[in-house]
Formats: sequence, C-alpha cells, structure tokens
Amino acid sequence: LRWISLDRTEDRANASIKTLSGVGASALQLAALAIQPALVTLLLQLGADIDQRISDGSTSISLLIHSGRIASAEERDLIRLLLS
Repeated sequence: LRWISLDRTEDRANASIKTLSGVGASALQLAALAIQPALVTLLLQLGADIDQRISDGSTSISLLIHSGRIASAEERDLIRLLLS
C-alpha cells in the first residue's frame, strides 16, 4: 500500500495497491470489484478519488461495468452509488 502522498501527508482513501498483474489499483477500485458497498461508501466518505485511473485508463465505475459479470441487484446499486 502507498500511504504517503507527494506532500508527505497520509492519503489512505486513495491508497494504491499493486495487484498480481502489477497494476496499481486503488482501494476504491478493489472494493468496487469485490462488490463491497459498505467499504465503497466509507472510502467515498473519506475522500477517495472516484476518477482515479489505473494504467489502462479504467476508473472504479468502468472496472465494475466491464467486469464481464452479469450485474446483480447489488452491483447495480453499487454502480448507482459510484455515479451519485
């Protein structure tokens, strides 16, 4: 996890996590992909950047929409939460 931002202050809401594929996904992106609405809500309340992108340009919303899964009711609610 990367907890220190460029100005040396803590930035836990926008922490970047290296995945197995080497992509630096944010905590918000991983919470969205894992369909964790409570965690997504908490990260958004803490100021997580909804528009943070990984190396291929994907955001939390685009990762969720293009995950290849059939959207369940919980996933649709999470997409609405991210869009609000």
